[in-house]
Amino acid sequence: MSARMFAESKGRAIAFGGASPPLRPLRGHLSPMSMGERKPKPFKAAMSAIGISSSPTNVGERWLGEAETEWGNAICDCPASPCGKGPRVGVFLKRKALPAIDADSTSAGFSLVAVLVFTLIVSAIVVPFAVTARTRLMIANNELEQERLSLLAEGLGNLVASELTGDQPAEKLPLDSTPAACRSGKYSFVLRVQDHGGLIDLNAADDRLLGLGFAALGFEQQMADELAKAAMRFRDSAKLFAGLPQARSPVGPPEDKEAPFESVSELQEFSALAQIPLRNLQGIFTVNSKRGTVSSDRAPRRLRAVLVGGPNASVVAGASDVSAYTVDIVVRRDGSGITGEAGFIIEKSQANSSPFSRVSRSPAGSAAALPPSTATAGCEMLFGTEAAQLLARLSV
Repeated sequence: MSARMFAESKGRAIAFGGASPPLRPLRGHLSPMSMGERKPKPFKAAMSAIGISSSPTNVGERWLGEAETEWGNAICDCPASPCGKGPRVGVFLKRKALPAIDADSTSAGFSLVAVLVFTLIVSAIVVPFAVTARTRLMIANNELEQERLSLLAEGLGNLVASELTGDQPAEKLPLDSTPAACRSGKYSFVLRVQDHGGLIDLNAADDRLLGLGFAALGFEQQMADELAKAAMRFRDSAKLFAGLPQARSPVGPPEDKEAPFESVSELQEFSALAQIPLRNLQGIFTVNSKRGTVSSDRAPRRLRAVLVGGPNASVVAGASDVSAYTVDIVVRRDGSGITGEAGFIIEKSQANSSPFSRVSRSPAGSAAALPPSTATAGCEMLFGTEAAQLLARLSV
């Protein structure tokens, strides 16, 4: 069985074969229906055959002409009974209306969308604050860890300084900047001590010894000699060249001080030395030994290599009266990249209240530049028995 459906405009006209004649039932009679509409009354069997109920039985269903319901006209070829003797039969068809949208459902959907939007807004505000707070907490923990390790390094440095400047200093530490290391539990310690008797004094050394010092920094001998002359002009040109006009050295400072060096850092005013790190300069020169000689056995390895050909009067082999030390110490904890460091230059104090006095700090990064190394000595040897016991308790 085939059927052709034609839509009816506003439930009033039914299209049929290109025209719109009124549909008349083939058989039976019309009965009045609600809302002034009429329904054909074909054979009961014919209606059942095409699956149409005789009347609306569910709430919400309407006949042709009402807003909730759509109607149409079905034309079927039915040569046999029960459609009748005519070749075609027309019946009214109906379709159930869509259920009406409840107001509560609309309100619930809007509320869900509003909650989701509010959640996104709150997340966009809260998440950055949470990330920032976590970052600040990590930074605070790292700063606290570094402060603890630095205080530990500071205390151990003071202990070593007291031992070095005591009435009977123990000859147990290398005094030529050779690192000595030890371990105690989860902590490792690297200590470096430099006797300033093994360094070249900028105010007391002659030009030949100063030239050796600049050669130890990697300069060629001619440039080293020029720097040595510029250093002597810088410190005492008023005495050596009084009344004699002298051209400014191209490797020297913009202006001569005409007074003794107060710090090794003044060498960085020289144009040829401006790019040399301060810790490298302090590894060769000093202003604290106050001697025109240098002890070769306490000189750093780099300086010792050039002292071999130095003047015999300026290079001595034995130890002399010690006037100053540089003490650098680094503390590291296993599993952490944070280090605590302490570095300073000390002199033996003339006061009875303290065995030493601090002259200055080591340049930033000098102590941290000490490489982590395996233990070369016991902590008892470096810091004493009592300090080693305290470190063992700290590591528990």
